Amino acid sequence: MNPVKDETIPLERMADLCRDLLVKSRQLVSDEDFTKETDTAKIIAFDFVQMSETFNRLSPEIKKKFRTVNEATIKGMRNVLVHDYGRIEGIIVRRTLEKDIDPLLQETLQLVEELRKANKKADF
Repeated sequence: MNPVKDETIPLERMADLCRDLLVKSRQLVSDEDFTKETDTAKIIAFDFVQMSETFNRLSPEIKKKFRTVNEATIKGMRNVLVHDYGRIEGIIVRRTLEKDIDPLLQETLQLVEELRKANKKADF
């Protein structure tokens, strides 16, 4: 099995999660909406956790290609959301949704395309 092809699966999952986060973020009216534990906030938290777990499955080589996010940042967000730590601040989550998710989506889609091109060359 070609390991390059395997990397597209978690990257495509990350792209799907980014899209979900962008849609759900439009349903949050204020920073406090996240801390109220609404259904939307719970889904957003779950998607962030899933993204972290998916990012973890990527090879070190692929992780290094990301410029918009690094492993420590994505794990840190996951840990706060999973373990609560009493520190979940709506403004931080909202700012992440507004400023970081779309660039992460674009970068993820670019990596998927690069891997697909590499796969086509390897198949010849």
